Amino acid sequence: MHGYELLPSTAVQIHSLHVEPGDEITASVTMVDETKHLWLVEIHDLTKGESHSRTFGYISSRLSAEWIVERPSISGKITTLADFGSVTFTNCQATIKNVIGTVNTYPGYQLVMYNDEAKLVSVSPLSADD
Repeated sequence: MHGYELLPSTAVQIHSLHVEPGDEITASVTMVDETKHLWLVEIHDLTKGESHSRTFGYISSRLSAEWIVERPSISGKITTLADFGSVTFTNCQATIKNVIGTVNTYPGYQLVMYNDEAKLVSVSPLSADD
């Protein structure tokens, strides 16, 4: 599935993107109107030249940011984990309490997916530039 999820809502599938292994993707979530709590979500497949954008109303504390690869729930059921090989996140930035920084700027937690106590993925340490 190619999509996004705005908690506490369920995942939304994007039918206009046809992401395949090896594609380079960029994504951003940007506040466009603070008084109306409007956010712009943009996802671009640079390899294929496809993109999706949508503006949402969403009330957020704006106290955290996440970079995630996970197996989603669809219709209330957790899907099978895709064989995504490896995923590299680069140029990750967030603005929290008016501070713009990379993943290393903020305290963080590394979460790893498990299934019946079997580790599903390996997560490497952050590089000095992250």
